[in-house]
Amino acid sequence: MSILIFLAITPLFFASQINCYSSPIAVIPVNTRTQTKTGISLTKPFMRVWQNNMTPMKIVKSKKYLILENENNLFSINALNGSILWKSFYGNISIMYPSKNEDFLFCSTSNLISNNKIQYTLTAINFSTGVTGWSQIFSKKIIGLNDSITYLSVLLEDGSYKEINKTDGSVLLSRKLSISSGDKVTFLENLIISNNDKELTAFNIYLNIPVWTEKTGFTTNIYLQDDKRLFYQTNNRTIKVVNANNGKAIWEKDFRVAIQRMIPLQEGLIILTNENSLIFVDNRGKQKWKRIIDDKTSTNYLVKDYFILLFPNGSNTGLVIDIRNGQIKNKIQLNEDHYLINPPIIVGNNLILPTIKGLIALTSY
Repeated sequence: MSILIFLAITPLFFASQINCYSSPIAVIPVNTRTQTKTGISLTKPFMRVWQNNMTPMKIVKSKKYLILENENNLFSINALNGSILWKSFYGNISIMYPSKNEDFLFCSTSNLISNNKIQYTLTAINFSTGVTGWSQIFSKKIIGLNDSITYLSVLLEDGSYKEINKTDGSVLLSRKLSISSGDKVTFLENLIISNNDKELTAFNIYLNIPVWTEKTGFTTNIYLQDDKRLFYQTNNRTIKVVNANNGKAIWEKDFRVAIQRMIPLQEGLIILTNENSLIFVDNRGKQKWKRIIDDKTSTNYLVKDYFILLFPNGSNTGLVIDIRNGQIKNKIQLNEDHYLINPPIIVGNNLILPTIKGLIALTSY
């Protein structure tokens, strides 16, 4: 079996791939070519750097490490060469959240301890060594985490809110908020934006009051962009964008086609529709281009510079699309049974593809 990557017109053939299930851990170094410091380019040809057979059910990155979860085990991998740094068992992992300075991984786990009683644990794990810094035990499930400069914000399913010292795990603040159990939440400074499927509420943590509320009447995912724009659907065809701080509308548009997914960007918004079309609109909601692709619900994408790398669900072909005009600038073609199960990741000069058969690291040249 071989991996074939088509880029531009020239096909590149890589060395034979190992049987992905022949051994617990295997890393194949393929090319030791010196990498430049200019960073990876999505529009240039790629070559394979290394590959292993570890299927990542969850995966996060730091400056030079990958932490992946497989069958309740955590593995730390050197993203530059694929070598295994450490391995630990942590139980049923629900959330993996890297600290902003990328030195610790905050990990939420759940374990059955007796008579259907579940214990929920938040653990701080050193990225480079795997050593546990501290642990906190909770009686309720963690539904939200957010890393501030000096503390970690934690929201439990019963509305309990805690601020945890990131250094030693001590509780700095604890209070009960009037947020419904099971809400999906997004943190924004002193606000928690909750989504209970048919109503959005921005809740002030310290005043314990709602700042704004909007009934959507529609089951929707919410997306928060860095500049505090909040994107959501009001029905299956209409997208609304509001200022997350005050709920004031920025734009709202009926696209007259069922929307399957939104990808917010600094330059605007990419929309995937049920007609297999990809639509880009600017920050005022004005459509700039439209392209037909064989995809409706891709969740596996990566944005770098003015380009988006998009892997359709269940597909082994990645498309590099210029955000400015919708033109396809590059393609990545993997083996037929190598489809992505997590979004691509860039660490240093390596592009990491988390596939059902393991990790593949590429670099441009």
